[in-house]
Amino acid sequence: MESKGLKELYELGEAEITVLNFLTQPLTARQVSKKAFMDENKVKRILKKLVEKELVKRIEKNGIIKYCLKMKFDLPRSPLHSLHLSLQKLPLVTAKVLMKEKERYSKKEVRELLQKIWKKLVVTAIKEIYWPVYEGIIEDIKTGKQRGMYVDAFTGKELQLI
Repeated sequence: MESKGLKELYELGEAEITVLNFLTQPLTARQVSKKAFMDENKVKRILKKLVEKELVKRIEKNGIIKYCLKMKFDLPRSPLHSLHLSLQKLPLVTAKVLMKEKERYSKKEVRELLQKIWKKLVVTAIKEIYWPVYEGIIEDIKTGKQRGMYVDAFTGKELQLI
């Protein structure tokens, strides 16, 4: 199972992630500040930034302004969540790799992000694993046009590479 929304958190600071964690339902800035034990003005500034980054939407109804998540984050709420155990079930193999795709995030950045999300988490190790992906070329019989595609070897779904 893959999470959704992790890459959006890379650019955020701890305070912004904390505010996002409380927006599981529409709340006013005052409600967020009470739940997060943060100054209300600071929460308002953070919410404004998150709205500009299109992670949070502002809802005004009857003169009351509430904020909620604009996108669904599909991340486990705890580092001890049972979903993390699903990694143990993957049939990982050791293989020689001729060419490696350039990583988007360093091990250090991943470690820092995980510690921002789960403050009490202690990261003891980060290892590189290789996810099997099939590369294929599809040819249209009528036109002769070809295009490359990548398929996830576990799910069978076509991957959209960025």
